[in-house]
Amino acid sequence: MFAARRLYVVGCGGHARKLVFYWLPALAWMSVIFAFSSLPRATLQATQLEMPGHQVYWELLGPIAHIVEFAVLAALLYRLLASYPGLSGRYVLGGAFALTVLYGLTDELHQYFVPGRNISGVDLGLDTLGALLGLLLVDGIVRIYAMSRTPRPDKERAAV
Repeated sequence: MFAARRLYVVGCGGHARKLVFYWLPALAWMSVIFAFSSLPRATLQATQLEMPGHQVYWELLGPIAHIVEFAVLAALLYRLLASYPGLSGRYVLGGAFALTVLYGLTDELHQYFVPGRNISGVDLGLDTLGALLGLLLVDGIVRIYAMSRTPRPDKERAAV
């Protein structure tokens, strides 16, 4: 019943559903990353100065933000690629990782054109680490779920 309601809300079937439920979240998250990367250095510094303990806060928040942003993006891209039945697990993981790192590279190139910002290899490394951690987490969840759905021989014997 829930699946029928989703299709009714979305409209014309599978393609629209895939667009809304798989493509849109990934593209929206990319837009969020782009928006944060578009903030000029002066805006970031003004925000930083208003926070108590700003130096420690900013030194911790910056790297954590990169890792979390790109871990979420990698998970969304994994979900998107996994929605295509012809792709196996290795290709989904590899594709999601490659696309996330590629987006991280374009994000750094974009920052070159933002006033007061520059290209940072450290930031790209943090983005890559975030992609790796996000995909490790998603892959672990997928494996645990698959194991929980697979019947074990000892349970089958006990039922007989």
